[in-house]
Amino acid sequence: MSDARIEIRIDRSRCVLCGRPNDCALARDGTPADGPCWCVDESFPPPLLDRAQAKDGGASCICRDCLAREASDGEDSCARG
Repeated sequence: MSDARIEIRIDRSRCVLCGRPNDCALARDGTPADGPCWCVDESFPPPLLDRAQAKDGGASCICRDCLAREASDGEDSCARG
């Protein structure tokens, strides 16, 4: 039996739900964050976080658009796209 490995790369600069840029200050390649990320002062509803966690185990951040849609629609229409 071989020791086959699967390598999965996750682009942490993309929203885990919709794939668009998430503007995460911590995910910028080679660019140090000059302050806290935009999301620090935001409140993410548990159902939205649960969907993100199910997609990539929490490796990537949610974008502002998906957060705003969740707040206005009460469901994650961004991920349905």
